[in-house]
Amino acid sequence: MHKENLMSDLSYFLSEHIREIENIKESLLNGYYSNNTIESMNVENFFKDYINTVNAYLNSSKVCSGNSNCPFVIIKSTVEVQDMDDMDTYLYHIVPPYHEGANHDADYASCLSPLGRALLFKSINQKVQVETPAGVLRYIIRKITVPELST
Repeated sequence: MHKENLMSDLSYFLSEHIREIENIKESLLNGYYSNNTIESMNVENFFKDYINTVNAYLNSSKVCSGNSNCPFVIIKSTVEVQDMDDMDTYLYHIVPPYHEGANHDADYASCLSPLGRALLFKSINQKVQVETPAGVLRYIIRKITVPELST
């Protein structure tokens, strides 16, 4: 079995990211959702699946020295997409629900929204189709930026 090389900065970042997402999950569940409701269980399952996916990536990779970019969209990343119908480009910052921030360069997409869910774990040049109340959006991912890795 061939393991993908994972640069040490990305490995460390994703490990810390998992801890941060676990804290976000607990804050959301304690602050915004009633215990044992279908909605709270769905949110908890979403975050459990998210964390398991990041952990699976970490466990299937071999850590090497060096710096790298995140190979897929994660919560807190900014995604540049190109509309496949009109070729316009858009920036979306993937955020936890109830996020308050001041990123004026990008629109916010909650990780629980149809758009946020569709973008998560997608890679550059991957096509994404999202059904929204306004119609179907068809995008291709052009760039993924994780601010913490860009510094």
